[in-house]
Amino acid sequence: VVMTEIILSGGLTKTPEMGQVVADVFGLPVRLLQGAEEGCSWGAAVLAKYRWLRLQQQKNTQDAQCQDETPMTDNDWLDFLRSITTPPMQTFKPNPQDSALYRASYLRYQ
Repeated sequence: VVMTEIILSGGLTKTPEMGQVVADVFGLPVRLLQGAEEGCSWGAAVLAKYRWLRLQQQKNTQDAQCQDETPMTDNDWLDFLRSITTPPMQTFKPNPQDSALYRASYLRYQ
């Protein structure tokens, strides 16, 4: 897995300046969603909405002889995620000089 960005949520978001530190340490862009301090609640709401939509789909397509749920595919989930509009976010880009300092420090104490 190749990481291309980090999305912060939870307590760390209460100090937005930490987004820059994380970007510099990992050498990756960091995104801070508006309302990110509620990341777990937002994730739970997204999962609940997806499950509700799946149940509605099952209810609408079920016939009298077939009571099984249509199998979920990865594409169903990915399409659902792409359909969600997210609020504006703040992005922190890594500072190459600071990233180099963190990397050298890491290598020294590895």
